[in-house]
Amino acid sequence: MELRTLFTSIIALFIFQTAQARVLSANGSGDWNDSSLWEVDGSACTCVPSSTDTVSLDGWYEVTIPSGEVVNINSLFMDGRQDLIIEGSLTVEHDLTMDNGTGMLRVLIVDGGLLSVNNVYFNTYKADRVLIEMTGGDFMVAGNFNFLHLYGKLDMSGGTLTFNATTERSVIPGDQILNEEWTYYNVVLDSQTPLTLGSPLTIYGTMTFTNGILSTTETNLLIFEDEALVAGGSDASHVDGPVKKIGKKGVTGGNVFVFPTGDQGEYGPIGIGQLNSVTASYTAEYFFEDPNTAVGADYDEATLSGISDKEYWYLMGEGTNSFSEINLYWDDHSGIITPLDVEIAKFVDNSSASARMASTGIWELVDGSSSGTVLSGSVESDQIVEDYSTGFVTFGNPDITVLPVDIVSFVGNADESSIGLEWEIASNLDNNGFQLQRSKDGISFEDYAWIDPSDALNYEISDEQPSRGWNYYRLKQTEDNGEEILSKVVAVYWDGNVAVYPSLMSGNEALNIAGLGEGTVNLTIVDLKGRVHWAQELVIGEGQTVSIDFAEGLASGQYIVRLQELDWVDQVKLVVR
Repeated sequence: MELRTLFTSIIALFIFQTAQARVLSANGSGDWNDSSLWEVDGSACTCVPSSTDTVSLDGWYEVTIPSGEVVNINSLFMDGRQDLIIEGSLTVEHDLTMDNGTGMLRVLIVDGGLLSVNNVYFNTYKADRVLIEMTGGDFMVAGNFNFLHLYGKLDMSGGTLTFNATTERSVIPGDQILNEEWTYYNVVLDSQTPLTLGSPLTIYGTMTFTNGILSTTETNLLIFEDEALVAGGSDASHVDGPVKKIGKKGVTGGNVFVFPTGDQGEYGPIGIGQLNSVTASYTAEYFFEDPNTAVGADYDEATLSGISDKEYWYLMGEGTNSFSEINLYWDDHSGIITPLDVEIAKFVDNSSASARMASTGIWELVDGSSSGTVLSGSVESDQIVEDYSTGFVTFGNPDITVLPVDIVSFVGNADESSIGLEWEIASNLDNNGFQLQRSKDGISFEDYAWIDPSDALNYEISDEQPSRGWNYYRLKQTEDNGEEILSKVVAVYWDGNVAVYPSLMSGNEALNIAGLGEGTVNLTIVDLKGRVHWAQELVIGEGQTVSIDFAEGLASGQYIVRLQELDWVDQVKLVVR
């Protein structure tokens, strides 16, 4: 049996088995919501397709879903020579099948239009016969693009294609799928399952990473053209594999293009400055593994005190003037201890090893400037870096380290009045005690408490006076030989135990605020329309209750009392009679 005949039989069986649903066919051109357009079994039905219906468009017609119209159907089968123009919204619960043998089949999505489908099936033997064209609007695909022969095409000059896959092993077609060239503009990755790139894919607009991980390879690259942009990126959504950027335009966050790279569920972005040529390019890939083992452990001791043992990047430029500034980004998985001291290290290998496999070489310093906290930050090279040799870069800093070998775990938890800290050690051998240090910003730490060693392996202590917002803690362990080793940093958010009263008052009463603790807090009182009625900076002593006397009183109504100190915000409702 020929593939085409077999495929047609499968479609017929599917239509029959779809909950005994009606099959509606269009008998001419017109608006989708015109009841005279549709027929069932060759007879007029004076109806329009519903959510349980399968629709068959198999003539030489043009059917339009008008702007503002919302259509839901079970399945859509197209054959013949059809134009389906989507100005409104069309949701196909199951599959869109485009089966062509007599002429051009086209689905056109324009500004304001929306097409949402599960799977898309292309069944044609010839080029330029089956086309989904987007000049605007949105196209959402929950399943796969499927090709029963060699052809089928997507052409985007505008609009947004969203991959919101719910099935496993979903594959995204690239630019050259089989025998036809695809064009991608704006793409959103919002998938419940990992996706795989089936061939090289080039983005001409913006690719947004919301949810889901996209796997690429050296052969099947994700490519960002000259003016293409990246939005989003996180542990939950990134590219696991290489990413390529072409051209000097299309930078994000000012003058930096950030590659949305990650590995093993960890987001590890790397940025480059503007290139000097529209044909130059960089390819980047992130590895969440120890570069000392994977690349090389030797470093220039005159300029570096060590390199990261957590992660590294592969970054290689191609083409004329492909050199650029670079930015490396860290978060809590990076193990950064002293963020202001972080530098960039590049691996210089003069052997004949493959570009992506180091042989012998040494890590050298790239001067840079860093900013951020132990939880997140970045380091930027101070100069344009022209030669990456093998293309490997990582963090250079002596204080990037794992937990001291004797510390098994270190955690913190907040309650209403304090923050409890607990840690476990494997042994007390060579342990002379612990210095608990704390910080408000994750950069400047101060000693908080000394804990003597004991026979126990579990330790705990409470910070009875935490700051509102984020509090950062680390342990400084002193060995018998006098060596001091810093643990990882633990960040704990504390809401505080603040009371604002009375919540129901007259306009001339005083408003009392207790439990703020020592420090400076900004007080703002706004009405429900956001208009500010009172703003004041409060300087509070330890244990002080603050009373606010409103000189001219507050008018009757409902208000929001907002208190803010750095990254801590609290707000309560206030009613004035």
